[in-house]
Amino acid sequence: MAWSSCARAGALLAILLGLAASADALYTLQGGSTQGALLRQSDNEKHLQAAVQDVEHVDCVAKFEAMNVSPFTFYRGSNQLYYRDLADQKLITRSAFYDPHANPWIQGDMHVLNAGRFDNDKGIVVYDLNDFDEAFVANYLYDVYRLASSIILVARNNSMHDDEAVSCVETFAVAYREQLKKLAKDEAEPLSLDAKSSRGLKMLSKWTRVNRKGQREFDTESEDLEAVSEEEWRDISDAMGDYVKKTVTSPLRGDTEYFAVQDIARRRNAGTGSLGTQRYYILIAGDSAKDSSDDRILDAKLQGRPSIYPYLTQQQQDAVYRAVANDADRAVRAYLSLIARADDHLGYLKLSAGYFSVRERSPYKKSLDLTSGVDKAVLDELAEQYGIMLANAHARSDKGNEALGAPKSFEGLVEHDYALFLDSLRTGQMCPAAAQ
Repeated sequence: MAWSSCARAGALLAILLGLAASADALYTLQGGSTQGALLRQSDNEKHLQAAVQDVEHVDCVAKFEAMNVSPFTFYRGSNQLYYRDLADQKLITRSAFYDPHANPWIQGDMHVLNAGRFDNDKGIVVYDLNDFDEAFVANYLYDVYRLASSIILVARNNSMHDDEAVSCVETFAVAYREQLKKLAKDEAEPLSLDAKSSRGLKMLSKWTRVNRKGQREFDTESEDLEAVSEEEWRDISDAMGDYVKKTVTSPLRGDTEYFAVQDIARRRNAGTGSLGTQRYYILIAGDSAKDSSDDRILDAKLQGRPSIYPYLTQQQQDAVYRAVANDADRAVRAYLSLIARADDHLGYLKLSAGYFSVRERSPYKKSLDLTSGVDKAVLDELAEQYGIMLANAHARSDKGNEALGAPKSFEGLVEHDYALFLDSLRTGQMCPAAAQ
């Protein structure tokens, strides 16, 4: 494979240590100038408001409240600022190691909460990357820099010293480098976990209930689920035919009994960056139409252009969009490229609102809590796992040789932008006015 050329992989360690250690040498954006800070604040507001222009007012407020918690939660919800700043600094395109042909699929929003547990097509529970809404074919350093910065932000959020934070980045860099060396010889396997057969039923119990007729349905009394309208139900039900017959990417394609729709609900309050994005849960029959205990939940999510898109050349944009049918197909292709033995339910739906990627909601899905109580030992272990996972993913999807460049610090800039964001929220005008 192309990534077997690891002669320069050792430089990654120095690169990431430079990223972590240069927290005081930021972008010289404000340079002590009040006017410079105000200009940046205004530009930040423009980008953040553009991202919620089609989001309901209540969801916009909820998203910005989630981003308000800490610099790390702000970082999760402001991916567009990350790519804007990379474009401004030309850290990727002007690198001495930059090669326009050295582009794998990247995850696109790589931070320490964008991995998780899920069961793959072999029924094995793996710990690997997830969430491919922002995925694209681009230089792998976009993922590396973003993940390394998130490690620093989590460390600071947990009151670690800067030298401890730098050490965690070093752990990530070494794990990434060493895994690339291993990949030159052997196929890497995902990090696997033991599965328990009861987990699927526990997930169904969380999101569904059995009605008086003995039929399983979504529990729309939950604050995270909402009943759909007749129009939405009809739109999704009609679109399921093409999903099952044309876009499912596994041997399950065409199995109309397996994919028979039992119920549909709108998913609310999910994520941070994507909070407010139109999303549905679809309950299907699974292996047995008569046994509701093996029903499956599909997660259908509206897809749009990724944050990196405006900052790529026309050639880079066309290289992807000539190969995919739409943005939901892009997210599905990225998933298949970056993950070993991906979910059997992957595909997409064409609905009135646009194209929706479809995947199974894994019964093993569980988010990490990194807001408090995380010490260096825990973050070190997590950083090592991320180094392995990211190297595996980039190697699976690689189209060229690795390219390394000279980074600058992002974590201090994020903290600065977070302070500006808090000031912007005080105006009460960040979200569009609620409809009367």
